[in-house]
Amino acid sequence: MKRHLALSAMLATMASQSGSSADANFIELAGRTMGTTWSVKFPARQAAVQAAESKRELQRLLDGLEQTFSTYRANSEISRFNTTPSTNWFPVTDHMAQVMEHALRVAGLTDGAFDPTVGPLVELWGFGPTRHSRVPTAGDIAKARTRVGWRKLELRAQPPALRKTQPDVAIDLSGIAKGYAVDKMVELLRARGLTNALAQVGGETFGLGKPAPGRGWRVGIEQPLEQGGGVWEIVELSDRALSTSGHTRNFRLLNGHRHHHLIDPRSATPATHKADSVSVIAATATEADALATALFVLGPEDGPALADKHRLKCVFLEQTGGQFVSRPSQAFPKGVGDSLHRR
Repeated sequence: MKRHLALSAMLATMASQSGSSADANFIELAGRTMGTTWSVKFPARQAAVQAAESKRELQRLLDGLEQTFSTYRANSEISRFNTTPSTNWFPVTDHMAQVMEHALRVAGLTDGAFDPTVGPLVELWGFGPTRHSRVPTAGDIAKARTRVGWRKLELRAQPPALRKTQPDVAIDLSGIAKGYAVDKMVELLRARGLTNALAQVGGETFGLGKPAPGRGWRVGIEQPLEQGGGVWEIVELSDRALSTSGHTRNFRLLNGHRHHHLIDPRSATPATHKADSVSVIAATATEADALATALFVLGPEDGPALADKHRLKCVFLEQTGGQFVSRPSQAFPKGVGDSLHRR
């Protein structure tokens, strides 16, 4: 899954909206959260918005969400749920309940390719709070697999509560939490009267409204290279989100073998296929974030097939012979980057 303390998603590059002369007409707020950065960019003409006050409100919001979802904080809501041995109902915040509702829905949609109970596997492969350099044995993997399975969780709406059916189940929501954070940022911005803004946490991005008449926010899909490869294609977002998931940034070399952080909950090992990244466009950043994780796990064959079945917008990138080959789903915008920028 995408990790809080590493940029595991391929960073979406915020492209200039219409050249350097336009940049002075935008205000950008920025800070840190969930082990990465957040930013909001909006037209300066929205003068009713107080930038300093908005930044404080956004940071407070994100600090609260990090206290809910961070597995790196022993006293966070998710950590307290993971460490409790009880199988009774565990009261949770509305934020946790909403994210879990989405997570369980995507788990069902993808037949477990996305699984919020992947926590033990993330730890097993050394991508959790306790870093290590051990290669899991077959016995380690088999033992960890007994703790994984999204059907081992139950969610109650009112009052919001979560329950595990076996005591050692542990959840990890890093494949969806940053997207949810972006959606909550957008809610706050709308409440403050903004109708046009670009909000981002790590690689999760939402374009609210349009920065100029007839044109959405231009956001780049990065070439999936370890050192960064520039922009592969630019898409336009208008009340839509973009999320990219890939393996080229967050990986470890163990005994001479490369292991990346995107764990397939079904095999309990890092996903094994040739694709380097997948980008998803969706109505919310929460949905885009979770689907990008799930579709990458499914791979460039099963991923597009599932996307076509459910009319999801995604594109897989794979480097072959020094060139990037794309495999888009049927619903992904055709030729969206041809007149803008592709290389």
